[in-house]
Amino acid sequence: MKKLLLLLPFLFMSLVSKAQFLNTGGDIDQNRVNFGFLLGIDRSGFIITKQSNFRLPDSNPYTSDTLYAVKPIGSTGFSLGLLTNLKLTNTLDFRFTPRFSFISRQMEFQYNKKSADLNRVVGKEVESTLLELPLLLKLKSARQQDVRLYVIGGIKFCTDIRSKKKKGDDALFEPGDDRKLVKIDNNFFAVEAGLGADIYFEYFKFSPELKLSRSMANVLKQDNNVFSQPLTGLFAEALHFTMYFE
Repeated sequence: MKKLLLLLPFLFMSLVSKAQFLNTGGDIDQNRVNFGFLLGIDRSGFIITKQSNFRLPDSNPYTSDTLYAVKPIGSTGFSLGLLTNLKLTNTLDFRFTPRFSFISRQMEFQYNKKSADLNRVVGKEVESTLLELPLLLKLKSARQQDVRLYVIGGIKFCTDIRSKKKKGDDALFEPGDDRKLVKIDNNFFAVEAGLGADIYFEYFKFSPELKLSRSMANVLKQDNNVFSQPLTGLFAEALHFTMYFE
């Protein structure tokens, strides 16, 4: 999937090269406000910051094993949503693109066992169903034939709306239990920026877009357990490939 995301810019160029017929997209550029929908593929992960002494023996009171690495592991999800576009000028639009994102971020904790000459690896998964509410500005180039390039950026509010049952079950486990969860804030803000292309067809406009996003603040919920204790912060990041239909 990661290789597929890297190939997407070449797909952009292929679509651009084929769209050269002066279509109007249903006269969409004449409208002050227009609407659409979106489908997306998201590659999500964490930027991890750790305690300076996390590798020292007995630095974690919840385990006798020595932690020697915490690695983020990216995973792929998907998103779907709606689009409202407000034309401010001929080259600048304001966009509101509420969406549901179904994602999973993973981490790998690697330990040296104190009781034996063995290594132990524990994987932790942070599953989320996010309602994202982005407010974006879109700066467009002049139209060339049936194509208009653009850059886009802004901020978004994210809230996790998935079931709280699994988080409730976590309270049943002791702080040193490997079944403890790594928890993040249910609500956070993020910044995102990217680029894309508006491609005009006879009755609609198709816009493939590639964006990066990152939480504005640390989203780790410090729960004082075997997994959260060595960490000082988690920053949620994602690579988004989104297809807009207007």
